[in-house]
Amino acid sequence: MNTRLLPSLAAMALLTTACGPHTMRGRVVVGESSYITVVDQDDHRLHENNGVAGALLKLQLDPGRINRRVIAEETSDDDGTFTLPVDEFGAGVLELECGLLARRRGFKSAEGVFMLPSKGKSILIVMTPGRDAAGAYDEEPSAQEQIERFK
Repeated sequence: MNTRLLPSLAAMALLTTACGPHTMRGRVVVGESSYITVVDQDDHRLHENNGVAGALLKLQLDPGRINRRVIAEETSDDDGTFTLPVDEFGAGVLELECGLLARRRGFKSAEGVFMLPSKGKSILIVMTPGRDAAGAYDEEPSAQEQIERFK
């Protein structure tokens, strides 16, 4: 094989990967406190505890910025598993900061901010029974409230 072609083939492979669909997989389970974390796919916590069915998951890109945007919304399956499609250029290859919010009636919401995980990683969402404080997550803050928040 011509060695001059190798760099071109490598660049094409990288571009194909960067443009292809990326998915985040994980599971929502019952626990003692609500949180979201990135774990290895073989993490034992993904298989322990009861799954939380019907949890609404909302994934945002650049959650710390005013111009953040929702890039995926899904609901967890009967056993608590979920798949979130991430249709963004460079997803899975470039470091993209994202925020994930999980909500379900009868549970305290879980929220986490992390770098978009690569293949081989999963998202563990732990939710504790209860309910959120009054007014939590009812509506998006106004632009002025967001500006004040990040000053």
